[in-house]
Amino acid sequence: MKIGAPVVSAMEMVQIANTPGVRISSTTLGIAGMRTYYIGRSVPWKGVEGLDAVRGLNPAVASGLEKARALSKKHTETGVSLVRGTSKAKRPGVLLLVPTKVAMMMKEAGTGELVANYLSSWQALQVMGAGRVAMPVPA
Repeated sequence: MKIGAPVVSAMEMVQIANTPGVRISSTTLGIAGMRTYYIGRSVPWKGVEGLDAVRGLNPAVASGLEKARALSKKHTETGVSLVRGTSKAKRPGVLLLVPTKVAMMMKEAGTGELVANYLSSWQALQVMGAGRVAMPVPA
C-alpha cells in the first residue's frame, strides 16, 4: 500500500516498525521533494529471536545470519572509513562513509575497497569539506 507522508505520524511509523508481519519503507522517487511511504507484509522472521527460531522459519536466512555474526565478532576496529563499492557490491563505485568495522567486513567480503580511514565522523567531514579525500589514520 502506498501512502503520502502526512498520513502517517512518527508514532504510527514506530508502531508499524515494531509490528511483526508488517513493514514500512520509503522512497524519494516520484514527486520532487516528497517522500512516499510503502506499508506491506514483512518477512516471516521479523521480530523472531534466536537463530534456532529463525532456522525453523528459513534455514538459508539463519545460515546467512550466522556468517554475518561470525564476521562481525572477528572485527573490532574503531573510527570511520570511506569505502568504494566494488563490482560485487549492490551499488558499485558508490563512495560510502561507514564505521571502520563495517569497512573491514566489506573489504573481506569483496564488496568494498578502502579509500581512507578517519578517527571520527567529524574528522572525515573536515577533511572531505576541505576538498581532500584520503587521510591516513596514524598507526
